[in-house]
Amino acid sequence: MAIENSKWFLVYTKAREEERAQKNLENQGFETFLPMIAYEKIKQPQVYSLKPMFPRYLFTNFSVEKNNWFHIQSTRGVSHVITFGDKLTEVPDSV
Repeated sequence: MAIENSKWFLVYTKAREEERAQKNLENQGFETFLPMIAYEKIKQPQVYSLKPMFPRYLFTNFSVEKNNWFHIQSTRGVSHVITFGDKLTEVPDSV
């Protein structure tokens, strides 16, 4: 459920910890989106596994004014929130 005036932001995770970061952020009440893609295993044809579409990245929806988003940086599985200079990287809803 989106919070009023919330926006999507890009979060950089620790290596191969996208799902851990997503679970821990959701446990804190943050809305997340982790797009996954199915890959066919090379050694086992017809067997598929899901992997993140964008390794080490996930999207998080929060309000900068209303949420204490600094907690995101100390969440297990998260490396940091992507910024350009001192500005958070906002992802348009259309994406």
